[in-house]
Formats: sequence, structure tokens, C-alpha cells
Amino acid sequence: MLFLDTGEGHEAWFRESLAGWDADRVAAFLKQHGTFDEVVDLGPDADAVPPYESNYGRHLFACVRAGGS
Repeated sequence: MLFLDTGEGHEAWFRESLAGWDADRVAAFLKQHGTFDEVVDLGPDADAVPPYESNYGRHLFACVRAGGS
């Protein structure tokens, strides 16, 4: 199992460099380019609080291979 989070386009500091990079696109990328049997969106973090209220809210993904191989 791999746990992954990444910056996303809704964050102020990544609006330009990660434009369009949202939870759905991250999941689709992992499914298309990974060798995982399942990609599970575990939901967003709750770190978007002052002074970073315009950032974070990143989704954590669990990437699973059946049988542990």
C-alpha cells in the first residue's frame, strides 16, 4: 500500500503550476500510470487554517495492490 498526497490546483501557492490538478485528476493519473488494483480517496486534510487558509485541503490517497504483490 502506498499513501500519497500532493499539492492541488485550488491552493493559492499552486494555482498556476498545478492548474486543473484536483482530487479527481490525481486519482485518474494514479489509476492510469500506476500498477495499483485500487486507488481510494481518503478525503481532504483539515490544514487550511490561518495563516494558510488559502492552501492545503489536499486529498490523501491509498493506493492498493491486491495480495500484497
